[in-house]
Amino acid sequence: MDQDEGRIFGWKAIGSYFGRDRSTAIRWANERNLPVHRVPGGKTASVYALRDELDEWATSHDTPAEPDAVETGAKRRRLTSPLMLVLVGTAVVGVAATAGKLLNNRLPGNPETAERFLAARDDWARSDTASLERAIAGYQAVLARDPGFAKAHAGLADAYLMAGEYGSLSYDIAFGRAKHSAVRALELDPGLAMAHRDLAYIGYWWERDPVAAGKQFRKAIELAPDDWRAHFWYAGALADNGEFAPARREYTAARLGHPGSDAIETHLALGKWREGDTAGGIKGLEAVAAREPRDALSRYFLAIAYAGEGDFVRYLRIMQERGRLRGEPQQSANLKALDAALRSGGEPALKALVIDQVNAEEANRPFTDHSLPAFLASAAGDRARLAATLRLADRSREVWGSAGYVLRIKQRWGADRDIIALLNRRASPAVEPLG
Repeated sequence: MDQDEGRIFGWKAIGSYFGRDRSTAIRWANERNLPVHRVPGGKTASVYALRDELDEWATSHDTPAEPDAVETGAKRRRLTSPLMLVLVGTAVVGVAATAGKLLNNRLPGNPETAERFLAARDDWARSDTASLERAIAGYQAVLARDPGFAKAHAGLADAYLMAGEYGSLSYDIAFGRAKHSAVRALELDPGLAMAHRDLAYIGYWWERDPVAAGKQFRKAIELAPDDWRAHFWYAGALADNGEFAPARREYTAARLGHPGSDAIETHLALGKWREGDTAGGIKGLEAVAAREPRDALSRYFLAIAYAGEGDFVRYLRIMQERGRLRGEPQQSANLKALDAALRSGGEPALKALVIDQVNAEEANRPFTDHSLPAFLASAAGDRARLAATLRLADRSREVWGSAGYVLRIKQRWGADRDIIALLNRRASPAVEPLG
């Protein structure tokens, strides 16, 4: 809705006035008497707030132990231009806000640029292909106007990473661009938690450095303990690395910060699969995929789970659904080739080409990890391909997490001492050290 000089319309805009989201504004109105008025006669219960009343309320609710403590809009306007600086309190009672956290919540001084930044964040949070493309374009537009705005660089890194998971970018392009943006963000603001979080994600999933990734995750959480995504991404790395107890702890923290998340539900189902509960994992992934027709990630994990059961035809069909959602050209070409192989040579030809394709993808990556090709060769019952893949990984001295893949290879080939010896040499150091 349009704003006038003294009024702010809509829950989202009211929350943004304090540097918070829509749900926080609603909670404050319900629990702390935030002065919000309803537009008479509106079918959708439209709301507005008066700036002066918001400033007066914020001043009277300035309590050190309040997680959502704010500085008034009036004081912000005396310090800087509108929307320039938003001060937030701590996420944990008794922890003081640091200078780094103040920097983390700064917005551009130009209101139009600030609004473009917030719109890009909204698009990023939706995590579908079209929204992520808009988010990337939005962050780029913000940086064209304000190249020194560290949080936009980190936001762009976030968007690239999610475009690799949910959108149309290949993983290598997404990770490479994300790292460039995250490094630039930390050059501008070393205390920016979200940039540490992005580098942690990149460190684990692309650079294959679990120790360095763990340190970055813990730094990000230290700087922003209420960042549910930092807990969520940390949990994913821990679970992939087979550190299931701390992973459950971090998933719980993520769920507390972001209840009802399909992404978290997807990873909880994947966690069951990683620990060996194949039926439970598949059931959970199917539930998310059925409920969310645009969700590419649950379909990817579901396809992998079915391949692990030897059902490569179902793997292909689910990957085709995912391919239609992502629209990534190379992936589309690969899926057409797989479909042609199935029609001409049946499932044996399909299995062989699936393994060839994932091996080819790894050959072109700067940090290789042949755990997926090894897992697929194992699922296909192809010992020769499995052994060749393990020897290739051995020559490259690869470090694997991939707890779900490793578990199933061991289950199938546990009596094969050569396979198990090669597999054991891929063991990863801990993401989170004991003690």
